[in-house]
Amino acid sequence: MPMYDHRVFRHDRDWWIAQVHSAVGGGWGEGPYPTKREKVFFTSITDEGSSTQTADIPPGKLTQMSHRSLVQILANAKPLDTRMEMYPYNAPPSEFPENEVIKDEEDLRWIIRRGRGLVEMREQVLTRPSIELVCLDDSALRSDVLLGENISSTEIFTLADERALIKAVKDRFDEVAVDTSDWVP
Repeated sequence: MPMYDHRVFRHDRDWWIAQVHSAVGGGWGEGPYPTKREKVFFTSITDEGSSTQTADIPPGKLTQMSHRSLVQILANAKPLDTRMEMYPYNAPPSEFPENEVIKDEEDLRWIIRRGRGLVEMREQVLTRPSIELVCLDDSALRSDVLLGENISSTEIFTLADERALIKAVKDRFDEVAVDTSDWVP
């Protein structure tokens, strides 16, 4: 796990950075003790005058949860008295052909890039046709699909609808329930 899990995302018209900065775990007797929750901090990129907000999440879930879960956690986050500056180092691309944008059922914008990917086979590295599915509204929602040697990136769209490919990427992310039972308003 990286030192700080990090995610850049859009909710409505606002852009946010979510970053994990601490973990909580413990117990009696000999350890080690597993982490029980992590503290995620949300800072708005759009509203530079706003304070940072914070919430608890299950460990290791920031980059694995669905966009819907992330937005729900943000909606229930507690504001801090200060602002924590963060840099959106893994922000989704901002330059793309507008006519190639696909919107999903959550109104998230996606692009599909065609290219070539690397595959290790025995003692050599080969290139194969590939496609990259990239969500323009959430830095965690992306996937590379390495195609077989005999299938082109054009042919893949005759086998699967673009929206089905996007759904397959989104289905890899977990729905995370928000437990606010121990939060003080």
